[in-house]
Formats: sequence, C-alpha cells, structure tokens
Amino acid sequence: MRTIGLIFAFLFFFLTLSGFSAEGASWTQRAELTASNGGADDQLGESAAISGNTAVLGAPEAPVGSNNQEGAAYVYVKPASGWKNMTQVAELTPSDGGPAVHFGSSVAIDGEVIVVGEPWAKIGSHNSQGALYVYVKPAGGWKDMTETAKLTASDGAVLDLLGVSVTILGDTIVGSAPFATIGSAGSAGAVYVFVKPRSGWKNMTQRAKLTASDPIFAAELGYGVSLSGTTVAAGARNYGTSIPGAAYVFVEPHSGWKNMTQTAKLTASQATNGDQLGLSISINGNVVVAGAPDETVGSNGYQGASYIWVRPASGWKSTSKAARITASDGAAGNYLGCSVSLAGNTLVVGAFGVTVGSNAGQGAVYMYRKPESGWNTTSKFNAKLTASDGTESAWLGNSVRNVSNTVLAGAPGQTIAGNSQQGTAYIFQK
Repeated sequence: MRTIGLIFAFLFFFLTLSGFSAEGASWTQRAELTASNGGADDQLGESAAISGNTAVLGAPEAPVGSNNQEGAAYVYVKPASGWKNMTQVAELTPSDGGPAVHFGSSVAIDGEVIVVGEPWAKIGSHNSQGALYVYVKPAGGWKDMTETAKLTASDGAVLDLLGVSVTILGDTIVGSAPFATIGSAGSAGAVYVFVKPRSGWKNMTQRAKLTASDPIFAAELGYGVSLSGTTVAAGARNYGTSIPGAAYVFVEPHSGWKNMTQTAKLTASQATNGDQLGLSISINGNVVVAGAPDETVGSNGYQGASYIWVRPASGWKSTSKAARITASDGAAGNYLGCSVSLAGNTLVVGAFGVTVGSNAGQGAVYMYRKPESGWNTTSKFNAKLTASDGTESAWLGNSVRNVSNTVLAGAPGQTIAGNSQQGTAYIFQK
C-alpha cells in the first residue's frame, strides 16, 4: 500500500509540473460541431459564441448561392441528453448579402438574440463600411432565416469594417470598426453602442460612439470588444506600429451611453513593440484580460501571452501594472492569446499555432484557475485542451468562449472529409 501511495504522489507531482491539475484532468471533449452543407475553405469556427443551450459559429468564407465568401452563421442547440457530435439546426444569412462580405467574421449570443458581424458590407456607396445583423429566435425555435434587424454606423465610411468584433448583453449590442479614421488618424478605430428600442430590435444606427482620447494611426481600437454589466473593454492592437498595444475601458455614465472617450487605458510594462496586445479581450466583473499573441517569451518568437488587470476599489483608472500569463510548455509560433474568455474564476486562452503530436498548427486551449491569492503572473495552466481528431493547421483555439463549465473552441482550419479548412468547433465540459 505504501508503494501505491508513493506512485500516486509521484503522478500528482508530475501532473502538477506539467501544468495539469486534478481539476484540469476532468475536462472532456463532449462534442464536435460541423455544418451539414460545409465545404473546403468555409472556415467554420473562425468565430464562436455560446449562451445557455445554444451555440453559434461563423463561417465567413462560405459561399451562399452564387456568392463566394458571402459567409454564414450556424446555430446549434444542445439536445436533452447533452451535447453530442452534430450539425446545425439553423443557418443564418443576410437578406442583402453579396460576394466577399465575410458575414460571420464575428458572432455573439445572449439568450434568444444572436448578432453577426459582416465587416465588408457595402452601405450606400461605402464599400466595406460594415454592419451588424440581429436575429431574434422565432417562437417555434431557431430556423434558417435572414435578419430581424440591421445595425449600421451613422457616420460610417469606406473600409471602417464595422463588425470585426461584436458582443451583446441584454439590450445592448457593441460592435467595433477598428479601421475607422478618427480625426487625422487613419485606422485609429472606434466602437459603437446600440441599445434596443422599447418596440424591439429594428434597423437603426448607434446610440453612442466610443473612441480613444489619444487616437494614433493603425491603433485599431476595437479589434476585440467585450461587455460586462455597464462596462465595455476594447483592445487596440496597434498592428504595424511601434506600440505594444493596449486595452481601453469605457464605463457607461449614469445618464446612459453617449459619445465618449475612455474611462481608463490599460497597458502592460512587460509588453514590447509588435506584441499585438489587445487583439483579443474579455471582461468579466472587475477583471479585464487581453491577449498579446505575437509576444516573444524567452527566445520564442510569437509564443504569445495574456495580461490581466483587476479594477481597484475606487474604480477603473489608467495603469501599466498587469499580471502576465504564459504557458510553461510554450514554443515559438504558438500565438497564445489569439483568443481569450474569462468566466468567473476561470480564464480560457487560445493558442492556434500549437503543435500536437506531429500536427503543426493543430492548436490548443489553455485553462487557468484564479489562485486563492488572486490573479498573478504565472506560466502554470490547470488544463490543456486538444481535439481528439485534430488535423495539421486546424487552428483550434482561434476562437474560444467559456461559460458555466463549458468551453466552446473553434478550429477553422480543420480538414473535414477531405475538405481543407472546412472548419469545426468543439465543446469541452467537466
């Protein structure tokens, strides 16, 4: 018995060093979600969202009719027996779609409302101004349908790309236009807030426009957006500039949303130029997380990291102090932080470039549990999730969502039945 005890003690010690815990080991791949009409290069899972028993996946490269790369969004509803391998119950498309509009580049869901971004939508004479499409669940349940409402920016312009990122909570929808020009700063980016009218969602323009007080060229504010309560967090990845990136926090005024600049700007003293801090972002309660997937860790270029800020008791304020999250088994080209999702005390981080076995770029999802002492700098993860049937360049973790002990992770590069980059998504549960 003593020998057996020593063996178990050694195994626990080994798993701990490897970044796994007893909690982490209990996570299991429950289901794989695919499209019944999927084809090569659809990239299903490029975006993903989940709420309650319903998941939605974007396939922004999918053809619709004769329109190449129009894109589509697919809806999946959990059966009474639990999640299982399945195809969609409904396909969502825009009523005014066209070629190369990339509908489904972003998706969000809250309860019975789904929002889908179409960044390359033509609005009036403005090519690629972008739009958000709202779908309200019919009384009989989700079915193939076109939008309930279309949301646009009243001051939108060519190549703003509204819809690169989107989020919804209750009666509020937030969408980003990261390539919008602010003043003389091209691609400085903007975030638009839409509030549901009393009569329900309808074609409309924004209630408020959120911008940075310090707009700079190519900051791309809003490349990632997230909403929690009355607070919006938006990443400005500063792609192609000499700035590491930042996260901006906007707190709704007591009188309601209005055009405004940030309440606080969050930076990381550890980040360096070109890290793309803010490419992904998540806010939950008083915690903001932003990914920096291009960060060099040690000598590993593009290994990636994520940063965590906790709101002070006095409220959000600008700071450069952040906890840095990396992976103890990280390697060059992992791109950890390409996606992030925080729910309660559990942080999920995607790393689409991870090699699994001999499959380069199969991808993985890392899970971190908040320590009793609070969020702090660490490389120790509690679980590492991979797909049982993952293929080379599947890019698992390109999108992630974490809710109620359920993780939804997109793998838009997955080969399905010989179709390269058809894409899929996986559900992992405890």
